Amino acid sequence: MSDLYFAPPISPWAKKRSPISNAFSALQFSIFLRPAEPVRGGLAEVCAAFVIYALVYLAIEMQAAHGYFGWYFTLSPEGVIYFFGDVLAQAFVLAALLVLLRRRQQIGVFFVVAYMAFACANLLVFAAFKTVEFWLGYEILGLWGGLILWLGLSNLVLFAALSGLAAATGARFKGALIGGLVSCILTGFGYVSYNLDEGLKIFVPNYTYSEEEAQAPQWDYPDPEEIYPMQPELLTGQAQELAAQVPGQVDLYSLVGAGHPMQQVFQREVSALSTLLEQRFDGANRVLRLGASMQDPSAWPLLNRTNLASALQILAQKMDPREDVLLLYLTSHGSRKSISTQFPGLSYSNLSAAELAKALEASGIQNAVVVISACYSGSFVEDLAGPGRLVLTASAADRNSFGCSDENEFTNWGRAFVADGLSQTHDFAEAAVLARELVASQEAEAGLKPSLPQISVGEGIEQVLQDLTRGLSPGREAEGQALLTIAQ
Repeated sequence: MSDLYFAPPISPWAKKRSPISNAFSALQFSIFLRPAEPVRGGLAEVCAAFVIYALVYLAIEMQAAHGYFGWYFTLSPEGVIYFFGDVLAQAFVLAALLVLLRRRQQIGVFFVVAYMAFACANLLVFAAFKTVEFWLGYEILGLWGGLILWLGLSNLVLFAALSGLAAATGARFKGALIGGLVSCILTGFGYVSYNLDEGLKIFVPNYTYSEEEAQAPQWDYPDPEEIYPMQPELLTGQAQELAAQVPGQVDLYSLVGAGHPMQQVFQREVSALSTLLEQRFDGANRVLRLGASMQDPSAWPLLNRTNLASALQILAQKMDPREDVLLLYLTSHGSRKSISTQFPGLSYSNLSAAELAKALEASGIQNAVVVISACYSGSFVEDLAGPGRLVLTASAADRNSFGCSDENEFTNWGRAFVADGLSQTHDFAEAAVLARELVASQEAEAGLKPSLPQISVGEGIEQVLQDLTRGLSPGREAEGQALLTIAQ
């Protein structure tokens, strides 16, 4: 048996290693290295390794929560209990296995190495998920793809750590490997449970609701068998109200959509935009609405990829796809390459940038202003930009936007673009520039990380939009200031 971990007692005059230094020595096993110093397994050393693991876990969870909710989140007691329960289950399995293998004296050392391996595995999986998300979009993995990636990398790290430790201490390799595999299986079950039940997450959204909404009774989940059959009828009802296009004139047709039914700020934003389009852009009977509201799930057709594609086809048939202009405005929570179209009880899928681009291309509409008001919405530009396209986003590809709280009538960028920008000008690009400047000033004053809204101007779209502006009824500029009153 190796004497690496069972050397003679250290002289009282020798420099004592800290539990933190001990933990990072243990970490070397996870990357296929042998530490130069013995790894201690006392109570202080085990606690230090666990604290490091817990801090890494919390940091990753906080980053994920911030990506989805901004800073509108809080600590979940249920999530904390779940975390400790998962860790204790793993520790129990390792301890029981080591007792059965008659390696009781090494339990502390194994715990130190295991907790540092868990920390290393979490960092590695986090980096892998972020890489996949950046290049391919998170949705490509899904639940089971994420599980395979998680288990694969976790097993690799634990195999390195426990097999190295087994070799160093003289423990049975098979026993160490079995312990790691069992621990990973437990982690896999935890991963599935964690992703299926939002209540198990360490951090949960902490949005501010209006007094009226706070006092409202809890919503019941809608019945899919009731809601889905009515979707074609809801779309057809709106389509029948659409006005015909005027030959030889550039007309504006709009498709507006609000996601995330648990918050009404997105619905209010597109409702205000619809009112503005009708009043200032000759848009009466030229707007299709998609939405998601727990208060009334049948008020509008659902915002999902099926209805979106159908609505675009309806508009393409009503307008002149070569002459007229489409305004597509979507607002919701967002992540890289996708926006939230989930509806509890009905759908748990999001709308990706690739799916939106495919639907637009299939419609045949050649002139479009595409507006994505969501966090990370700049990640849509690559898929949507092109000739005949003006693409406007509320943030850069790696930035949050702000204001998605129910105490607001608009999101921050939505207010700046719709209520402040389009109320002053018919020029969508100019309104986006005004919105970008206003949002930058507000974020700087509030000490927020700049959202950096994006503007992409495709070849030929500027001239078409100028033709659109010339065809609008005169004298509408003065009406813009009334929009906030309308929205409120």
